[in-house]
Amino acid sequence: MDLGAVYRFRFANVDPEARRLVWEEIAGYLEGRFGVPGRVLDVACGSGEFLNASSAKERWGLDVIDHSQLAKEVKFLEGNYLDLELPDSHFDMIVMSNILEHLGTRDMVFAFFDRAMKHLSPGGLLLVMGPNFKYSMKEYFDFADHNLVLTDLSVGECLVGAGYELEAHVARFLPYSFRSKKGKLPGARYLTRLYLRTPIAWRWMGRQFLMVGRKPR
Repeated sequence: MDLGAVYRFRFANVDPEARRLVWEEIAGYLEGRFGVPGRVLDVACGSGEFLNASSAKERWGLDVIDHSQLAKEVKFLEGNYLDLELPDSHFDMIVMSNILEHLGTRDMVFAFFDRAMKHLSPGGLLLVMGPNFKYSMKEYFDFADHNLVLTDLSVGECLVGAGYELEAHVARFLPYSFRSKKGKLPGARYLTRLYLRTPIAWRWMGRQFLMVGRKPR
């Protein structure tokens, strides 16, 4: 599959500037809640919106294809996370956003979590976000690269099974995707900010989970 062509088609009608502003709000919320890391790694950084918005002093990103527009301070690596050489016990935070559903098997999820455990510093956090099948089953396979069915509970069990302490469990967090009309969530910054400050709204609009595991100290 030509992933570059798939992503260009998928986001053809998405305003990249609006997406950037929305992710500034999401990054600010996550770092406000879990702390600003000194060193952060985004395992599937995509176009780099989270990393560009992060306040971390040291920022690393990787992806299987280079379709990023990363700030010059961000170190980018192209390739599979399981194959790339990264420093051990180095990162205070590792982010896996909308990547696990692309994997082929549950064993690969454990392999990603084991790898992250190796790269996290003691007490470091692994933030995992992705579509929750329980609340997005009608659209889950509208994306050609979605393979693995996951829920908040299954990801939580994978984190615990990989040795993490479960720090946060949010079954409904973000809306499903950025395929939205202009001026509507998640296409508008002010609506995203209001949404993140109103957790009761997550119960109706949230269809992605947020699971956070902590590496034991």
